[in-house]
Amino acid sequence: GWPPLTLLLPLAVLADYDAPHFVHRSRLSRSGHSLHFLTFNIEKAETNPQGIASLLRTINADVVALQELSQTAAAYFADTLCDLYPYQALEPQADPYIGQGVLSRFPITADEYWYHPELAYSLGQQRVELNINGMTIVLYNTHPATPISWVKGITTNAHHFEIAEVLNRAAAETAPVLLMGDFNMTTHFDEYALITRAYTDAFAKVGDPSFGFTYPGRGWRPLPPFLRLDYIFYDRHFRGVRTRVWPDCGPSDHYPVLAELELRALAKSSR
Repeated sequence: GWPPLTLLLPLAVLADYDAPHFVHRSRLSRSGHSLHFLTFNIEKAETNPQGIASLLRTINADVVALQELSQTAAAYFADTLCDLYPYQALEPQADPYIGQGVLSRFPITADEYWYHPELAYSLGQQRVELNINGMTIVLYNTHPATPISWVKGITTNAHHFEIAEVLNRAAAETAPVLLMGDFNMTTHFDEYALITRAYTDAFAKVGDPSFGFTYPGRGWRPLPPFLRLDYIFYDRHFRGVRTRVWPDCGPSDHYPVLAELELRALAKSSR
């Protein structure tokens, strides 16, 4: 049957709120040197890591940033995805909500994980260095605290602190930078404006025509996705080609975001 009116009303308001972001974006032509980057909050995947692993094989990205990585999921991925992703920087935690990980076809030459237990609420952050055909790029796999939590209450200060910290660290990098993850924000947040002063939102630039909603996924039916929380941002060293929200989220409550990007220096050196 039809969803109750109580569901339709907030969805209509949200659609109107995000209508300016629904535009037909042009896909740029490929040069033959593009790379595929995926960000995916896997919602721990403790009971069904097989479902996530199968979905990752289907998507077949070159580099994957994972949030909410449990010890169960990390062990499964290390054992079963090593053929597809021989380079792995997995940082599962006893509390799976703060676990992070990166899977890569390219060598990972550095890996750092941190979070802030002194804050009212803190989730995991990760920085890795990738060697892509001889060029180092830095990937920040970020998962700032949700600004409103059923358990922790209002934690906007923690959310802002963690994003500002990542931006400060990224500003000091000399290599090309990607920011990927579940940012727990919409495009109307001040933090989004802060990020996009220096970085390009891949979906806003070259996304398929849609709102780009990534949440909620499985388990929330009949409520469809109505929030865009998951992002891939890139700096001037990259050129966006195409970005899409993957239509299947498997057992997770977030939909993955896949961006096809071109590393300008690699494309230029091959000409």
